[in-house]
Amino acid sequence: MAKSHGSLTGIEAKIEYHPIFEELGTLYESWKRSAVNWMQTEKLSESSVEKRSNEKV
Repeated sequence: MAKSHGSLTGIEAKIEYHPIFEELGTLYESWKRSAVNWMQTEKLSESSVEKRSNEKV
């Protein structure tokens, strides 16, 4: 059974809902917050943030 998440258009409307998408979205937001935090507090460049995030994986 598909779960409704508001109005979907384009390719989103064709992808059936699966709980893993929620988990991936949560992980993405966490990674994004970490990257922004590193850039602001440690004055890291985008390439340094990318290298650092690859080390944590």
